[in-house]
Amino acid sequence: MASSSITNNPLEGDELYPLIVLYTLSQGYLPHTSSSSASVLTSSSSSAISSVSTTTNTALSTVMSTPNSIPTNTITEEPNEDPATHNKLLQLLTNYKDKNLINFSTLTHAPTKTSEDSAKVRGVSLDSGAKAMLLRSGKPIKIDNNLVSLSSTITPSINSTNTITIPTFTTPNPYILIILAASKQADLNKIKKLLGTKDLRMASVDEVKAVTGCIPGAVPPFGSLWKTLDTQEYIPTIIDKSIINQGPTINFNAGLRTFSVINLSVLHYLSVENPLISEFSK
Repeated sequence: MASSSITNNPLEGDELYPLIVLYTLSQGYLPHTSSSSASVLTSSSSSAISSVSTTTNTALSTVMSTPNSIPTNTITEEPNEDPATHNKLLQLLTNYKDKNLINFSTLTHAPTKTSEDSAKVRGVSLDSGAKAMLLRSGKPIKIDNNLVSLSSTITPSINSTNTITIPTFTTPNPYILIILAASKQADLNKIKKLLGTKDLRMASVDEVKAVTGCIPGAVPPFGSLWKTLDTQEYIPTIIDKSIINQGPTINFNAGLRTFSVINLSVLHYLSVENPLISEFSK
């Protein structure tokens, strides 16, 4: 019962002081006390101190761990997050920004696991979120050239290391990264038709971590950042037209759930990533 009372009503001020004194005594600290007096006091009080020691430690632990003792602007690091993708992406984008080829801003924030949480913490519309989803096919991907277009037909690519040509686009890579407006849902049947396979599924949490180095919710819309270990092929990126139609800029978590790239121009994104464009949202 005492533990429940402490949890619901953290001790403060005068209520806490006696417990602090008893805790101090229990630890053998007797300031302003002569050695003989300390010996007598310790001997005569040992049983009483022992009986309250556990309760006192619990009380102090509870008080120290209450939410009010943590600054509201403290950002806690997400468990199992590897900053490698974050660092690689920021280096890529910053290099282009330093050359005045693109422009964007960044935002450090509390961890966000959903598109709705991310939009809220960024202060932007849900539509503007670039939702990235890693898919895995059971066989090599062969994209139907009648269902895709090149982003280079909209804006020239500035990333010479990531070029895609059609109509003969095939890849032995079983993975593909799809990007759509965060307010939309992916139509798996359309994507199966687009990729020419019926054997298609969402990548598992472990597969997402193994391929991208990110935990779900932190994956940025840049498949060109990663190669798979088995094929050493870059992950192809296909965006849904909802990314283009939603507005002039996009926002996304940049490899960590606590860091966003915001207000990146759609045209600048297309010129850096050079993704394929199709329609597969609903």
